[in-house]
Amino acid sequence: RDGGEPQISWEFVRVKDLEPDLGLVRAMELAYAPLEKIRNTQLTPIPDHFRPLSSVNSRGSVSTMGKFICSLVLAAINSDPEQHDVEMCIIRGGHICGEKDYPPESFFSLEDMKTVNTDNVSIEIVQMPGELLVSGVKSTRGEISRLFVQYDDGVKEDEQITHINGKPVELDKLYWVATTPTTIRDISMFADYFKTHSQPDPEEFVPLDVEVMAYCARRIWKQMLQLCSAGEGDLDIRSLDTDGDGVVSIEEIQAAMVKLGYSFSKDEFSLVHAMVDLVDANRDGEISADELKKFVEKQMIRRKSRSISSVYRKSISEMPGFEL
Repeated sequence: RDGGEPQISWEFVRVKDLEPDLGLVRAMELAYAPLEKIRNTQLTPIPDHFRPLSSVNSRGSVSTMGKFICSLVLAAINSDPEQHDVEMCIIRGGHICGEKDYPPESFFSLEDMKTVNTDNVSIEIVQMPGELLVSGVKSTRGEISRLFVQYDDGVKEDEQITHINGKPVELDKLYWVATTPTTIRDISMFADYFKTHSQPDPEEFVPLDVEVMAYCARRIWKQMLQLCSAGEGDLDIRSLDTDGDGVVSIEEIQAAMVKLGYSFSKDEFSLVHAMVDLVDANRDGEISADELKKFVEKQMIRRKSRSISSVYRKSISEMPGFEL
């Protein structure tokens, strides 16, 4: 000042004490509105034995979120009438994103799935021998790495894998395994094996979020069908069809979900659309009694022809929300 030395004055100010800029507040609310919608959309409960749920250090240890996601994918595939049963799910830890500890009473939401699955990975079913699974998973241990393998709740590990599908591992058995293309490509033992063995076409891989959404949709339908059971295998959709027009609309599905205790944003339709897609044979956006009956018959045929072991069936049935 006046040619002298410049002077600087300063003070600490608590940001929360400042008056908010209302324009910026409104802009932030608008920007975060889509996030609020998916944050409130419940996909499935979290079984107690996965709590405390955490995705922290999924590249260096078996995390509860890693186990939960792999178990959810396995349950999703094994409840799908059009897919082969699987006995194991493995996903490299680099795909279990978020580095987050979850609240004790939280449910698994659409936001959680998008947070964990930021890589938008896909899932396919392959066959792998027990010996390869044991040695391949073990090769990812001992350091923090994106290759660190996460697995489902039917797997036990003590320095190496000892159990798959709830039973002692058989080294010479070919297991049906759900996994990601990067898991079998980037882990060298798996990559070497598939150089000389059949590898799925990339187009056969299904996005993980599609698998999970379809499973959650089937699970909710199972609960909703109890609302319209008429005994002796008959269905009466009047408990869902509140306006009496003979079909069940998206809005009526949401109303039934409220009765079942589900949380969601009324203007977020991802899960409801997944439910409609499962049942809506003529693609008119509504569900008729005939379509619902055919959906039930399809599920029952699948249940009768299951080849999954009784041991793992029992373990899945004991997980709230993880029904087959």
